[in-house]
Amino acid sequence: MRPARDSVGGLIRRRRVESGMTQQELARRADLSVRALRDIESGRARPRALSAQRLAAALALSDSDRDALVSNGHPDGDEGGLRLDILGPMSVRLDTVEVHGLSPARRDVLALLALHANETVTVDEIVDTLWGERPPRTCRNVVHVHIARLRSTLTAAPVGGSVAEALVSAGRGYALRIDPRRIDAGRFGDLVTRAEGEATGSIEEYRTLDEALGQWRGRVVTDASDRLQQHPTAVALTNRRLAAALALAETAAALRLPEQPIALLRRLIHDEPLHEGLHVRLMLALALDGQRSTALREFARLRRRLREELGIEPGPEARQAHLTILHADQGDRAGADSEGGQIRSAFPIPAQLPPAVSGFTGRTEALEHLDELLPAAEGSLATVVISAIAGTGGVGKTALAVHWAHRARDQFPDGQLYVNLRGFGPSESPITPADAVRGFLDALGVAPHRIPTDVTAQVGLYRSLLAGRRMLVVLDNARDAEQVRPLLPASPGCFAVVTSRNPLTSLLVVEGAYPIILNLMTVAEAREMLGHRLGRHRVAAEPGEIDNLVALCARLPLALAITAARIAARPAVTIKAMTSELQETGSTLDGLDGGDPITNVRAVFSWSYHTLSPDAGRLFRLLGLHPGPDVSVAAAASLAGIPIDRARRLLDELNKAHVLAENAPGRFAFHDLLRAYAAELAHDKDDHDDRRQALRRLFDHYLHTALAADQLLYPNREEPQPAAPQHGVTVESLTDAQQASTWFASEHPVLIASVRQAAMSGFVTHTWQLTWALATYLERQGHWHDWINISHTALEITHEHGCRLGQAYSEQSLGYGYTRLHRLDDATSHLQRSLDLFNAVGTPILQGLTLLNLGIVAGRQGKYAEALRHDEQALQRYRIADHRQGLAATLNNIGWHYCQLGDYAKGLIYSQDALALHHELGNRPGAAAAWDTLGHAHHHLGDLQQSTASYQKALDLFVELGDQYHHGEVLLHLGDNHAALNELDAARHAWSQAQALLKELDHPDAEEAVARLEGR
Repeated sequence: MRPARDSVGGLIRRRRVESGMTQQELARRADLSVRALRDIESGRARPRALSAQRLAAALALSDSDRDALVSNGHPDGDEGGLRLDILGPMSVRLDTVEVHGLSPARRDVLALLALHANETVTVDEIVDTLWGERPPRTCRNVVHVHIARLRSTLTAAPVGGSVAEALVSAGRGYALRIDPRRIDAGRFGDLVTRAEGEATGSIEEYRTLDEALGQWRGRVVTDASDRLQQHPTAVALTNRRLAAALALAETAAALRLPEQPIALLRRLIHDEPLHEGLHVRLMLALALDGQRSTALREFARLRRRLREELGIEPGPEARQAHLTILHADQGDRAGADSEGGQIRSAFPIPAQLPPAVSGFTGRTEALEHLDELLPAAEGSLATVVISAIAGTGGVGKTALAVHWAHRARDQFPDGQLYVNLRGFGPSESPITPADAVRGFLDALGVAPHRIPTDVTAQVGLYRSLLAGRRMLVVLDNARDAEQVRPLLPASPGCFAVVTSRNPLTSLLVVEGAYPIILNLMTVAEAREMLGHRLGRHRVAAEPGEIDNLVALCARLPLALAITAARIAARPAVTIKAMTSELQETGSTLDGLDGGDPITNVRAVFSWSYHTLSPDAGRLFRLLGLHPGPDVSVAAAASLAGIPIDRARRLLDELNKAHVLAENAPGRFAFHDLLRAYAAELAHDKDDHDDRRQALRRLFDHYLHTALAADQLLYPNREEPQPAAPQHGVTVESLTDAQQASTWFASEHPVLIASVRQAAMSGFVTHTWQLTWALATYLERQGHWHDWINISHTALEITHEHGCRLGQAYSEQSLGYGYTRLHRLDDATSHLQRSLDLFNAVGTPILQGLTLLNLGIVAGRQGKYAEALRHDEQALQRYRIADHRQGLAATLNNIGWHYCQLGDYAKGLIYSQDALALHHELGNRPGAAAAWDTLGHAHHHLGDLQQSTASYQKALDLFVELGDQYHHGEVLLHLGDNHAALNELDAARHAWSQAQALLKELDHPDAEEAVARLEGR
């Protein structure tokens, strides 16, 4: 007989009186209204399970009283009934009595029914779960016996009433009829769904997720067979647990409660040791909790395990978290606060400032002005325009901005963003606002698939990420206000510094920017700079010559820096001798007395140039032809047509002469005035043919390396056949997809500029072939507008020069790009023109590719019969060419379009053939697409369980591939399947995930998910 215990109301009243709490205090701690609390105390209402948990915590109850309160809080209280726990070792209870004696097979059957509570589980599925591919001949009879024995065991349990009716025959199988809240998995699902309705990052969301995850005691049915644990529904439940845990960790970070999820994350990592997302959240939580060294050890453990078990390195998310924690050394750049050196947020903390300027001197007034503006940024937005007198470069705008930014960076613990907008330069195009924003989003840790395609949306996302953060944004070398305006933060506390040769008056008028006009150095400042760089004793020995040197350099900081570097390198020579040498050099230059400081600085450049070896001088001139913004050693070697080790030595010589700077290991850049001077020399001293051969070698380098990298990213993609590279070209040696992606990322701005320069220089073939080679990388990284822009460039020049094959490729590239942007009419026009051109030049594989893409567009427009005609024509072309990868892709598209026309049986056959061929070819993206089509066909043929299994396989592959768009599409289909099975909570969960993924991609299909969620 059970011992008597307090009623719910009595227990609350007794413990509240003992603790001395008022009703108001208890209600506040338990997040209840006083009225609701009074109703519970009086017995007029029972607490919900969630409220019971909060009441128990607020009252600091003993374990027994806590269990009593939570049990009474359950909708069914302590009345007799079946209770099942499957989120851990399986537990079966009738009332409070544990049911023992179930055989392993019967436990598996009951657990399978519990996983699908209130749904029909067919006998075939039970057979498959118990025995797999080799069941005994009497398997169906054995299943019936198991069900009968389960009914008998449950009926014989020592409680009042029978629950055998819970196990019912249904259709071709059995169902467990039970209140979902009597199963821990059901309670977990309800709580997660409730959390999804709470405000993101709120304490309510955190508490609900915490309670949901508290339902788990280990893996799903820990003590069940492997086949049951690997059942798609069990796997989906585990995935939902992991998603909830990741959401809990992010919410805890937002609420500054980093210590809360640490124990939970450790338990989950024990169960899922290779799940990088869990490791990342644990690392960040530990760092936020002040356990930085422990967080770094966690990364080391993850790295070691991935290497040992999978032979791979941690992914970009884990690497970024590792860098974030490393940058948080002693709470400095990561933002120490009064509570003790914690990282301010789980977001990456960008530190993009160029290296601090060595030996910066002078500019005291400008620095003081900038310092005075800082307090104004505490609660508002500040924009500073550092402008020079009209037309003068080299006056030290960048040096001032970077020096001050480093000095003030402690005031911006959330990070510093920097971009050289390249507003003024002889050859390279200015950075567009879209490119600059995209770079900032990358630095802020936004994954490519989350970056919207629309520039306005990108700017909105950028400003949203800066909201509530203290960040410094340095926009260097701006051409005009329109280039700057989209990049300005919109949040109080952020500070923007803009440098430009123009005064940017409209920023002063419209945005209220503060102007700092930077003129040439004063004589005193110039003396101070030279004294610092040459040594006080040397300057003091020849004071008159220092003034001559200042005059010769026109008080221009760039010229002073170059001159000082050359003099410092020759300590045995007097300053007077060096000044005389400079005067003699300058006297040979035309226009020296023009009165323009830039004319005088040409003499300084010439002085440095004439000290170079002949080979280094030639490389310096040729680098003036490079599109910028920087150049690799291999590209420089190709430009000059020399071996790579020789190029490295010459680049080092240029670096030591201070006419080139190694801003990153192996990457060199000019000041824009030096670039202009180098280009001027190239046109004066190198004949037209030499310059053109140098450019051809440069474009050969980028084209052949890009095509090799593209093959690593997209094996067996149909590539154009370029001419062999010229003698002297160095092609980068890349061995895997990771190296290819890294190369593309490093060279991205150079490659885009090279396409434009190749077009302007009349290198037609290089233009369109390089554009084609960049498509895979640009697509996967979400650089949609770069893709469209260079494709238009390629189309224009191929049309102008009558290159029909190049036109066909360019039209194809534009058509596919517009398909991804959902501009389907534009896509159709370009693809049809591409097909006409490919038909004329007779290339069956490319005809097949174009027809395949036309079928995709027609299908997205709902024209399924037309899509099928395109597919059949593509299949014919691929058969002629014996192109098996194209055959496999086309077979799957045919299967999909037959399904859209209602012929699901035929669709199933084609997609099965496609899957088999994709498996044979080892093509995982193609296999994932085929599994999706199979899921769709099975769904409409009524085999909903097989449909779920197929969709899950498609999901798993798309997740592995990082293909977020198709991941979202399959989630939509999976949600439809759950809805057909009357699994409404699972359906809504899948649709919600799909909507979130597709919304992040700014894709129109997100509206389909919204429509399903709203029941439209």
